[in-house]
Amino acid sequence: SPARVSSHTTVDVQYNYTLEDIGVIKSATFTVGAINLFNNQPPFVNTDGAFASRVHDPRGRLVYARLRFGF
Repeated sequence: SPARVSSHTTVDVQYNYTLEDIGVIKSATFTVGAINLFNNQPPFVNTDGAFASRVHDPRGRLVYARLRFGF
């Protein structure tokens, strides 16, 4: 019979703020976010890595920021 794997839920968040045009800089957007905000670990799977690499990400919480703009 196939092995059972526990459920796994992560919460991802992102916030974008669009800035007004500043001189030659047009359409600037500042973004901050987090992937796997609550740092949930993937469920154990009886494999070499102990997690299902095609489904789960073992890196835990990832936080990022980005500034994107045009001229």
